[in-house]
Amino acid sequence: MKIPLIAVRALPILAAGGIWLLSAEPSLSVIPPLIPNQDKIFHFIEFGAFGATLWLNRGISRRGLMPLFAIAALWAGTDEIHQSFVPGRDCSVLDFAADLTGAAASLAALSAGERKRRRALAGGEGPTL
Repeated sequence: MKIPLIAVRALPILAAGGIWLLSAEPSLSVIPPLIPNQDKIFHFIEFGAFGATLWLNRGISRRGLMPLFAIAALWAGTDEIHQSFVPGRDCSVLDFAADLTGAAASLAALSAGERKRRRALAGGEGPTL
């Protein structure tokens, strides 16, 4: 099933809005801390998903992944600044680093998968298990 283009274009905006809403919450203690710095894992996952929504829109720019990563980095920075104004939240360089790492990982993994898929289709190479 093919996703309508308007839905694909809306995904990064919806994801960014979701990030903003989560950042506006004074406390996200819904999940009790199980490991030290588990919030960094959540930041990684959150921005990994955001990176994936940007990757789906990679056809907008012919300049590769850097513009997509730049958008993720700008939103991560904006998100951290926004959190500095929310009671109970703070602006953290480590959170920002986790955001960037998540976005970069998803963009790199999806791009690598796409390259492998294209090579397999072009060269008749079968999928590896």
